[in-house]
Amino acid sequence: MNYLLPLLASILAAGTGLGFFFDPPAIPLYILVAAFTAVLAFAVQKKWKKAQIAALSLLTLVFGVLNANLAFRDNPPPGDIRFFRPPVAVGLEATVSEPPKFFPDRTDLVVEASSVIHRGLRLPVTGRILLSAPTSEDAPRYGDMIRTRAVFHDPRTFQNPGAFDYREYLRRKGIHTRARIKDAAQIVTIRGGRMNPARRMIENYRDGIREMIRRKTPDPQGAVLRAMVLGEQWGIQRDILDHFSRTGVSHLLAISGFNVSIVFFAFFFLIRSLLKCSEFLLLRFSIARIAVLLAAPPVILYAYIAGLGSSVIRAALMIITLAAAVSIGRERDIWNTLAISALLMIAIYPPAVLDVAFQLSFAAVWAILLIVPGLNAWYEKITRRDPLDAPRPCHKLYRTLFLFVGATLSATLGTLPLVACYFNNFSIIVVAANILLVPLLGYGVTFLSMAIIVFAPLSSVISGIIMEFSVLIIAAALRATSWLSSLPYASISVPAPAWPEIAAYYALLAASAVYLSPDAGEKAELRRTASALTFILLAIFFVADTVFWSEKAKSEGRMEVFFLDVGQGSSAFIRFPGGKTMLVDGGGAPDGSFDIGRHAVAPFLWRERVQKLDVVVLTHPHPDHLNGLLFILDRFCVGEVWSNGGTSDSEPYLRFAALIRSKGIVHRVLHSGAPAADLGGARIEVFHPARKALKNYDPKEENDRSLVLKFSYKEASFLLPADISERVERELVKKGARLKSSILLAPHHGSRFSNSLPFIRNASPQAVVFSCGPDIHRKLPDPLVLERYRKSGSRIFRTDRDGAVTFATDGKELAWSTFIREGERLR
Repeated sequence: MNYLLPLLASILAAGTGLGFFFDPPAIPLYILVAAFTAVLAFAVQKKWKKAQIAALSLLTLVFGVLNANLAFRDNPPPGDIRFFRPPVAVGLEATVSEPPKFFPDRTDLVVEASSVIHRGLRLPVTGRILLSAPTSEDAPRYGDMIRTRAVFHDPRTFQNPGAFDYREYLRRKGIHTRARIKDAAQIVTIRGGRMNPARRMIENYRDGIREMIRRKTPDPQGAVLRAMVLGEQWGIQRDILDHFSRTGVSHLLAISGFNVSIVFFAFFFLIRSLLKCSEFLLLRFSIARIAVLLAAPPVILYAYIAGLGSSVIRAALMIITLAAAVSIGRERDIWNTLAISALLMIAIYPPAVLDVAFQLSFAAVWAILLIVPGLNAWYEKITRRDPLDAPRPCHKLYRTLFLFVGATLSATLGTLPLVACYFNNFSIIVVAANILLVPLLGYGVTFLSMAIIVFAPLSSVISGIIMEFSVLIIAAALRATSWLSSLPYASISVPAPAWPEIAAYYALLAASAVYLSPDAGEKAELRRTASALTFILLAIFFVADTVFWSEKAKSEGRMEVFFLDVGQGSSAFIRFPGGKTMLVDGGGAPDGSFDIGRHAVAPFLWRERVQKLDVVVLTHPHPDHLNGLLFILDRFCVGEVWSNGGTSDSEPYLRFAALIRSKGIVHRVLHSGAPAADLGGARIEVFHPARKALKNYDPKEENDRSLVLKFSYKEASFLLPADISERVERELVKKGARLKSSILLAPHHGSRFSNSLPFIRNASPQAVVFSCGPDIHRKLPDPLVLERYRKSGSRIFRTDRDGAVTFATDGKELAWSTFIREGERLR
């Protein structure tokens, strides 16, 4: 087999990735393209095959860089909406340019702006905007022209190491502006139908199916059915998604290659059966090739009905490429077919390289093609019998089951490092879960979903009966996933691997597959020897890598403090000398609508390869400090919880207390006057609250009962006063608390009701960190407070502008860095 196309696909992907992470000027790239094209032409003329391959590879690499450079370049036109974003609400007229996404708590609309109205003036603008509004039955549809009022802003992303870059994700979709609308009635549809008539017909068809499922099926089963029929996963509850993730069967909720292949083969067999009825066609043409070609248009139609998601488009393109290969008699050349699909996708849409689903799909297919043929050969070799013997009963069934398990394991191995990198989760029971749930959802509900699409416009009665059967099967599947995910060690949280480790893993997997292949012959022995040497070298690499991270985690003689970007809240991670770890608060959205712990704090911890937190501290039970800790307590091993003893009847605090009890975590209530603790040579002092404050509990004064902690390591110290007010600050100054510190976390996010001048003078910090977010209503930090710290000579850091702020010290020198920029020594 010729592996040139797979090689070129890999090189194009690498070049596109380089073009994204680096931004070289375009003119030198054009020159290189021209030069390598000339070299390739000369090599072809001279028939130098090796030179041809080298020139073509270099040309593909440079083309990938250039293509990515052009695709990711951000040069907005003069009338772009980004140039007109005043800090007040303005009128907007726009057209809904994508089908709406209906979440349980909101509806997201991607719109193409046409004009804004401000102070009586209508100004023409361009640009894509993401609007979020409460869910409403009268929500606009794809193609509708709407009018609304909103405050526009940059997409918000958490600027922490390891965090998902939501702003970049939207940028790759051409969206640079967001707006939230509090009342759905503020969105008025001016007129509808501004779209291609064929697309409008398909969207009306989708709307009809969606409405029918909503009427006839209850949630959560209805939400799962909508995902499997229309590709709309965003309506599924978070706990159900977690169950599927923990059991390793999330792929069953997505319309992907499995669903598209069912549509393709269903139409293929139907068309082939019809064509066989014609003797004329049978005698003159290849019926199979004609059927393959005629089965491609229904696949394209199904892709539109399924919502044209990236996974659907990718699967449809792969099926069409396969159909083209069959039509020219190259159906067995599956590696090149896969490579052509990848080449087309990356060349047409370079951001696909960065798409998680794209990487997972090709990694899974690559691993299956790499491993399953060898498994099949081993099975045939082990079960080989004399041809004259009677056929064994259930032989085909056993072989099918063996290959199904082998394919599941292969796909799991192929996607393992990527799943660890993006989701930090690995399911131990993935094979058992797939054996149980693929027949229910993968085959049962998928076939019923196809039937719903066919019968929905024909008969509501038949469609309703099909939906009832679907609901029964989905309910059984949901119970099964809930039970499986509740099993001890059903899944484990894993740290995010580095890209060199991912590359080494795939090389190790390929070397293992080649070595274990049952092929015979001289070339096979050479390949086996080379793979064995590769295996040994990579094994040495992983051992050294493990030792390196183990030693780094010990952090001998070094203390690190990370003030994380959690929006309008607070969270700090501390790694003490010797490797002990502590998390002080976890941030949190006040209304609980967004899980800061899941999306901001946990990714950072996994990025730092933290598997266990020795201590988790809750300074006081307010949502912007508490809510993010719920996910942390649930997913991480926690040694102890320290708190001020404050309680609350809020749902987050009740969950917090329940997690502590259910996991048997030691809970310590701290107060001033208690002996200082020691972790790795660092001294931890509690300045507040006093013991008597624990007895006279008043929820209205929860901020003033916050834990005030000071961490000292030799000559360096960090003061974390949480949300205390000026009254408590003056009390601490009056009683002579040792407030002087190298680094100060500004009290109450920089509120003017805290950060008093006596407190600042006594703390006398070299640097102050404001943990704050883009909250335009609270306006924190207060400008007056900022001016106080500037006059005191303190260096100012803000998590809303600088991202995560990191301080590292050996007890004498103190160095800083932020997520946005490299740092320097403070002293």
